[in-house]
Amino acid sequence: MEKYILFIALVLSPLIITAQCYHLVWSDEFDNTQLDEEKWSYQIGGSGWGNNELQYYTDAPTNVFTSSGSLKIVAKEENFNGNNYTSARIRTINKGDWTYGKMEAAIKLPEGQGIWPAFWMMPTASIYGTWPKSGELDIMEYLGHQTGTVYGTCHYGESYSDKGSSGNSYNISPSSFADGNYHVFSMEWEPSQIRWYVDGIQYHVFNEGDQGSYVYPFNQDFHIILNMAVGGNWPGAPDNSTVFPQTLEVDYVRVYQKQEDMKVVGEDTVIPGGAGTYSITQIPGSTYQWNVPLGAEIISGQGSHQIEVQWAGLSGNIEVDIINSCGSVTHSFPVTVTYNQIVNPGFESDWNHWYADNFNGVQVNWNISSDANTGSKAMCVDVQTLGVNHWDIQISPENQELIVGEKYTITFYAKSDTPGKQMSIALIHPTDYTYYTGTGYTLSDNWVMYTHTFKAVSSIVSINIQFGHETGTFCLDEFILAKTTDLLASPSLIKFPAIFNNSQNGIRLVPR
Repeated sequence: MEKYILFIALVLSPLIITAQCYHLVWSDEFDNTQLDEEKWSYQIGGSGWGNNELQYYTDAPTNVFTSSGSLKIVAKEENFNGNNYTSARIRTINKGDWTYGKMEAAIKLPEGQGIWPAFWMMPTASIYGTWPKSGELDIMEYLGHQTGTVYGTCHYGESYSDKGSSGNSYNISPSSFADGNYHVFSMEWEPSQIRWYVDGIQYHVFNEGDQGSYVYPFNQDFHIILNMAVGGNWPGAPDNSTVFPQTLEVDYVRVYQKQEDMKVVGEDTVIPGGAGTYSITQIPGSTYQWNVPLGAEIISGQGSHQIEVQWAGLSGNIEVDIINSCGSVTHSFPVTVTYNQIVNPGFESDWNHWYADNFNGVQVNWNISSDANTGSKAMCVDVQTLGVNHWDIQISPENQELIVGEKYTITFYAKSDTPGKQMSIALIHPTDYTYYTGTGYTLSDNWVMYTHTFKAVSSIVSINIQFGHETGTFCLDEFILAKTTDLLASPSLIKFPAIFNNSQNGIRLVPR
């Protein structure tokens, strides 16, 4: 008997070691008295959400709240903004975004015809294009009239009419997932394979290559979504048997990663002589050895998971070696030293640090193009159908911190497929949407540099670059935001000779 026990132990030991080398990198145990908005954002609206859903998602405490150590999302039957039901939908976008890992949640599920809760993931930046090109990962979906079954699925493809998916269901009938108990739903996402689990039991696997001729999109950052829809194409509408309210209860959401999949985080772009803080997940029992480019200096933190670096004038890579019982791994993080505050200004790193948004049923294709003004890449958007507002099609860099009272200049290159087409820029507050400044531009069919100078009246702004004025193809490259004084002192930021002239808005750049 002992030799068989030893054999089983030897067979299982690699699996145990692999499991032990998953490290917790993010979690919400919902122990706060309200939703932690440093981890979650609300999605609000009642437009059907692409599935003809019947609810209006709100941020009301009657629809989403925490109590007794768990999150509650409550679907209610009530008239609100033209919808007959209310519920909630929250996500971690730009607050929790990962490429690869183990995503897990303990959930109590509701029941009822037309009740459709989900624990799922969407791409943070749609690098490969709009849905389904950039993928979707459904860790758990559940239909309230099928209480014994949950579903796990991934979606991919070329368009709404040319798409693919891979999924499976897990059935516990005649038992029910609406039994008042927590069930653990998880997904292990690796570079070439994704696996789905219910209560630790694997029931589906998807391998890179299973998507056939479609692009494999599951190699970019995704974020987590928790929601409970009411009605929709899949579950159908509630009926007389449906009891309201219904509650989706979540005990915790946790994300684990292997150390080879972790990333250094910090300031990608710093000004000459500036300082930056850089960190990677702290793993108990690990040692960390950091290296910085020539001229840069580690001010503090060497040997820990976080350092502060004083930069000189040279760009370069920060590197960290992590060593522990799981082995050793080296991570590299490129840093650009420049007066430009925009990270990845020319889309050379694809969609990193940029976010595209579509509203009101527009049809667009976002692409990274090789038709660049400088470098090898630029951003292009093919606008096929318009929405209600010119801001219904927009792209934005990350929110920017400004010095109130300081004068700043924006410069960028743009063009359209035919001359005379319109685009615009608006600088607004990122949460209350207060409008600060902006302007419109008439484009050429060749690359031309455009500018806007303004005085900062807020310490933080969202820069929305808007393409919803008319249909056609629009391209953008080399987007710069800098203090006007720094831009004057650093002409190398501008890609062709330019001079400053007076204008109504202050100072503008024009070609010689």
